[in-house]
Amino acid sequence: MLLLWMRHGIAEELREGQTDASRALTEIGKQKTREASRGLQILQNKIDLIVSSPLLRAVQTAQIAADVFGNSKPEIWPELESAEYSALASRLENINATSVLLVGHEPGFSRCVARFLTGDESGLEISFKKAGVCALDVDWSTPDPRAVLLWHASPKML
Repeated sequence: MLLLWMRHGIAEELREGQTDASRALTEIGKQKTREASRGLQILQNKIDLIVSSPLLRAVQTAQIAADVFGNSKPEIWPELESAEYSALASRLENINATSVLLVGHEPGFSRCVARFLTGDESGLEISFKKAGVCALDVDWSTPDPRAVLLWHASPKML
């Protein structure tokens, strides 16, 4: 299964009285996310499923990607807010898709990707730029699934 991990785009700063969950993408964040999604589409012309953390900035990022790819509305997965490996792996191994775009946050994404690649959340140091994407090929045939890193790109590279 191809897992594409995309960090949300540039979001507004937290204002007094605002919750972190309600932070929206800035106009520049929307533009850079759209550009990164178009670049991603060149590398991967079809995505079977787009899923997002419930936080607004991630939902907006996922919707921009869905619009670029011509997909329907992204699914909201609460597990993507923290990107806890066990919960995500359990959910992912039971879906019928060959390619999935997951939209979420740091530092959870780095830890989860490291776990898929090395078996240890601290086994690899990897970081995601905002609207950056990492592609993993995951083998679900073993009880502790492992992945191969296909590529990791900043939005400028896309």
